[in-house]
Amino acid sequence: MADPDRLIIDKMIPVYQAAAEYAQKAGVRFGYHNHDFEFDKKGPDGRLIIEWLLHEIDPKLMTFEMDIYWVKFAKYNPLDWFKIYPGRWELCHAKDMAATDKRESIEVGDGVIDFNEIFRQSKTAGLKYYIIELENYVTTPIQGAERSIQGFNKLKF
Repeated sequence: MADPDRLIIDKMIPVYQAAAEYAQKAGVRFGYHNHDFEFDKKGPDGRLIIEWLLHEIDPKLMTFEMDIYWVKFAKYNPLDWFKIYPGRWELCHAKDMAATDKRESIEVGDGVIDFNEIFRQSKTAGLKYYIIELENYVTTPIQGAERSIQGFNKLKF
């Protein structure tokens, strides 16, 4: 029986490399946005899926959008990834994490993620674009987005 992790890697890498090459020919840049599974599942050589993507796809062709919440949800430190792969994280999703057992996403500034510490390393990361995202709403989506923007604007980095 085939190793499912090997199948993931065998399918992901050539497809993403081809998509990145196609995007470059079209004059745009291909990017990848993580969730927690890339920091959970390992390939056949023990590397995490995110490591496979970072190592095997030409950095000139593919950029990365770090979803900080999902990195923290997978119990990793975004700063470690900035240091190991400097300049690879041009975009990020900013959403906070509730201090609950479920650790659901909440408005920026209302949770436990230290965005000030993380964003002080924006230059190392290569961050150019910060995208506020919210998946769970205590209020309406518009009120939640406004609250997240207010929380983001209070950050000092």
